Amino acid sequence: FYGGSVSVTNSSFSDNGSYDNAAGLYVKTGYLGDCETGYICDITLSGITANGNHEFFGAELYLGAGGNITVSDSSFNENAVVGISLGGDWGYTADGMPLPTFKLTNVTADHNILGLLFAGPIDEAGYVGDQEDVYNAAANILICSGSYSDNTGYGIGINNFGGSTTFGGTVVSTGNGDAGQNWLNPEAALGGCVEVSLDGGERTKAKPAQKGYEDSSEAVNSQEKTFDCDSYLGLVIYTEQLKDEDHVMIPCSSKGSGTHASAFKTMESDLPGKPSKGTFVSALKLAIEDNENAPAIHTGPMMVSFKLPEGANPSDYSLMFWNGTAWELVPNIFSADGYFQSWVNMLGYYMLIKN
Repeated sequence: FYGGSVSVTNSSFSDNGSYDNAAGLYVKTGYLGDCETGYICDITLSGITANGNHEFFGAELYLGAGGNITVSDSSFNENAVVGISLGGDWGYTADGMPLPTFKLTNVTADHNILGLLFAGPIDEAGYVGDQEDVYNAAANILICSGSYSDNTGYGIGINNFGGSTTFGGTVVSTGNGDAGQNWLNPEAALGGCVEVSLDGGERTKAKPAQKGYEDSSEAVNSQEKTFDCDSYLGLVIYTEQLKDEDHVMIPCSSKGSGTHASAFKTMESDLPGKPSKGTFVSALKLAIEDNENAPAIHTGPMMVSFKLPEGANPSDYSLMFWNGTAWELVPNIFSADGYFQSWVNMLGYYMLIKN
């Protein structure tokens, strides 16, 4: 769905395979000219089922301007990576715009890698990645009863400095993976939705926020790194000692038996085979190994990112993977901040080509 305000009720978006936007349900509201009332476009979902999608999101909800997101009586379970993701561009629409409100009532996001994801400002200065405008992605978030349990990573993952996160009703977040129950940065308050009732006499408490992904770009040996999953959510490994180069992101929930990982820049002459089409641009070799330097059995997806040439049109490029005998096209590519990216499940050689 794309346009002005969007309302979807009593619908199923489940068991989808390899599609371009990698979500069972993808909703993005329009920008200023598409909104019915000035800057405001809303997303409203009720009675939605988005379970068992095989690529990335159960549902991805994205505000193109100001507005609110309301989700009720819906389930986002057993998806490949994230049950439900919230985000938007409202920081680029109007100075002084009030923060949007995201309210989730009786939502279930179980048995994913991440149950609920909101990647907003990561510190008091309002940083969102390389952006400094706190309005890029701060929101007032209300989580009003529901379950975010038995995910292999976090039940709830929220960076939201400059906004607020409040729990009310009975919110269950148990049985999540070894990264911890929840990642709440800063910690949430209680009582903002309805009268607070405790789950079995004990409410899930946010653990101290981890430090995001450990970034290797400043390290001398930036191409190799050991996992520190007690302190970080995972690794970002750069093929060179520069933060704007090709890199991979590996969540701790995806490392499996691995203790360390590497991503080495690979020249065309060192590849196991030449591409059958297109022109070579860049390549890397991704590996995860155990403490005996043997290939690890990994348990989930990793994100591969190639830097595009300045001013390049992403539609002119393709990402390829060496399957042991030939190069094959990697599906579900997306482009963000000058990178050509995809969530992948295989270790080995990846290559960016110009078509």
